[in-house]
Amino acid sequence: MYKKIYVIILILILFYLYNNLYNTYLNRENFYTFFLPFYEYEIPDKKNIYNTKISNLNYLKKEFIYRPLKFGLVLFDMNEDNSNIKFINNIIKILLKSTNILNIEIVYLKNMEIASKMLNNNKLDILYCTTPILNSLINNKLSIENIDYICSLNFEYMYLISNTMNRYNNIKDIKGKKIGILNINNSTFIKYKIILDEITIVLGYKEGIDYEIEYSSTINNLMFKLDNKLIDFIFYTDSYPSADLNRIFKNDIYNKYFIIPIKVNNKLLSSTIRYYVPSTVDLNFIENYLPKKIGNTTQTRNKPNIETYKYQNVICCTKNLNKKIGYEITKAIYNNINIINKNNIDSNTRMYKYNMIGSPMSIKYNQGAFDFYIEKGFITYNPRKECKYLVGNKKCTDNILMNMKLI
Repeated sequence: MYKKIYVIILILILFYLYNNLYNTYLNRENFYTFFLPFYEYEIPDKKNIYNTKISNLNYLKKEFIYRPLKFGLVLFDMNEDNSNIKFINNIIKILLKSTNILNIEIVYLKNMEIASKMLNNNKLDILYCTTPILNSLINNKLSIENIDYICSLNFEYMYLISNTMNRYNNIKDIKGKKIGILNINNSTFIKYKIILDEITIVLGYKEGIDYEIEYSSTINNLMFKLDNKLIDFIFYTDSYPSADLNRIFKNDIYNKYFIIPIKVNNKLLSSTIRYYVPSTVDLNFIENYLPKKIGNTTQTRNKPNIETYKYQNVICCTKNLNKKIGYEITKAIYNNINIINKNNIDSNTRMYKYNMIGSPMSIKYNQGAFDFYIEKGFITYNPRKECKYLVGNKKCTDNILMNMKLI
């Protein structure tokens, strides 16, 4: 009789344990916390996690599951429709879908100097950064020995705006004038100021002597100052078309705002700063932008292109980022560029496969990203000068050079 009681008690205990185990660990939400004690994994703080995703298929295939990553994003304006925020959100969705990264936390930052130090000290895993600021950090000898380069992403364009009443039609007209730029964080490394300084130095202009800068926290404040003649120009950088510019000109019912061409000595610019690329923007793609003629500058529906410059945004990472993660990040972005572009069609933050390798300047490639570029033939194995433009992913030898196509 006692044996029957013991058996019943044992069955009840087993049933209780099974039920508790299922509810606690085997449901979809906590599946990984039970089965992955031996992988590179740490329990994430669910507060402020942008997205969490894991596929049971990864476990069943016994693939490596990567720990949660911290993705740094520096904000240079506070608009909710910031194109870079949307763009990075779409990149993260692709990474979670196409890699074994467990989850990604976006860390919003207002200071690029702090962001770079966090990356250098392994408090961030990856960071979305602009090439002008990255170069400025290098030139200011900030510590970057623990920072690696993964890939280049989208382009941003320069815009110089004034009121038609001012009759300015050339960037040289900024001399003796006041230029408004955004600064939401009182940082030393203000993106717009750095870019403006590098462009105007080619003209022989210097802030404080040839022109003044007026800071403001929002685009709306800058437009108010322009309307009230507190500033003469607004200098701004964004994707093309720009959501901010569309909003400005959509409300420009009196046709009073004018986008001024930005053109300097390209030869002189490229000899000192190689990441600015001469470009044009089609004004027909800016909402409600009406034809204008000021001085020698004529903008019409049939002649809508205006000269400016563009530069690339890049992804950097801490040197301690596992090369497998670097490889998967690069591969996922490369293989899904068409999807990324489709998802970003509104902000037009377009990507191109052949721009991904970009220019890491003095920063070394993440080894995983480097391996992927070799695999795709963007980088050769051999540093020999004649191997530089080798197409393919084989080792550069004399026989290969004789038989393979050179570009």
